[in-house]
Amino acid sequence: MIKRRSASLWTLGLAVLLIAGLLTAHAANLTSKQRLEVFNLVWTKVRDKHFDPKMNGVDWTAVRKKYEPRVKRVKNDNEFYALLNQMLGELKQSHLEIIPPQLYEEDDTPSRAVGNGETGIIAQLGKGQLLVVKVTTGSAAEAAGVYPGYVITHIDGKPFDAYLQRLKKRKLDPISERLQAAIWAISMLSGSVGSKVKIEGLNADNEPETFEFERQKIQGKKEQFGNLPPMITEFEARRLPNGIGYVRFQPWLMSQLEPVRGAIREFQDAPGIIIDLRGNVGGIGMMASSLAGLFYEKNTSLGTMRLRQGNLRLAVFPDKKPYLGPLVILVDEMSISTSEIMAGSLQEMKRATIIGRQTPGMVLPSQVESLPGGARLQYVFADFRTPKGVLLEGRGVKPNIPIELNRELLLSEEDPFLARASQHIMEQIGEPKTAE
Repeated sequence: MIKRRSASLWTLGLAVLLIAGLLTAHAANLTSKQRLEVFNLVWTKVRDKHFDPKMNGVDWTAVRKKYEPRVKRVKNDNEFYALLNQMLGELKQSHLEIIPPQLYEEDDTPSRAVGNGETGIIAQLGKGQLLVVKVTTGSAAEAAGVYPGYVITHIDGKPFDAYLQRLKKRKLDPISERLQAAIWAISMLSGSVGSKVKIEGLNADNEPETFEFERQKIQGKKEQFGNLPPMITEFEARRLPNGIGYVRFQPWLMSQLEPVRGAIREFQDAPGIIIDLRGNVGGIGMMASSLAGLFYEKNTSLGTMRLRQGNLRLAVFPDKKPYLGPLVILVDEMSISTSEIMAGSLQEMKRATIIGRQTPGMVLPSQVESLPGGARLQYVFADFRTPKGVLLEGRGVKPNIPIELNRELLLSEEDPFLARASQHIMEQIGEPKTAE
């Protein structure tokens, strides 16, 4: 019998999405007997803790009979964890996954990439093309000359079109397709520090252009909270030229709360505030309630979690001096979980205008517990509904002002999302101006 670590964490966030098919072998391998024990542990934990006794309409006992014989046929731990994730996928819900041990080893930063090196490029799907939407200031990509609007056709010789065709065969909805394309880009652009990456594509004149440069160490502070893997935190706060306050952070960890709250309080005299949740994959759910209190003068709620027994209301208590001016939240297909709760609930209560691209609808509250062998199990224990009872899981947040990416837009504006948000705020206060 293997002794199981029982430490747990309540989180409404972090979907570890960037690892499929990219993991190297783990030093320690479980025995066949240990794998069966872990399998039984995972199956039982999900059965006992899931908020829906009917298991989302899935015959969980039949699922066990289907997958248990396969455990004996796996050749290594990577295959075993992939099999477990396939089993959890039968429930067709978010925040159900096995997080492999590799993501807890030194220098791994799974919330941003596989490996400890990055390029500084953010790429997303727009009209069938993989478009560079942002190049981080001071990054290797910026130094090499990569720019927003560049079309990526190949990364290290791997064609994006071939991957996109495989996605098409899966017949995903458009939002899931965008999400998977973004994950592919992050995974392919990531690697070890000092390793070279070759990017091929089309420049602004629609002519072939190739960039090759070394990956740099991922910027930001590395943190680990509870049983979640190590994460890189980022925080930015500034005033736009027209005085609008701008705050960007990720993920939703408690270390981020006071810096974000402090920045918003400093923007009390701003004509409006923009909270940028693009690329923010979630984290601690209760942070959303605390942050929302900065924008209300009366008690309210972000919504309700339904557990197997009872409900839990996400209460919002107003700040002593809340900001009551125009508020915009920017989102995209990588705005997940807690980011969706914040955006969806404030949108429903007409406290914030949502601008950007539809979120994927991955909103189920979950816990993360250790498994024998070093992996972790993330399992759901509740669902979430907005104040009006809307279930965001599988639905996502539809922006009030949607922005459809295309290369012409990216080539004409440095950040069309931010420009549109700034314009909206200035129109709200009677001054039709843009930020830049």
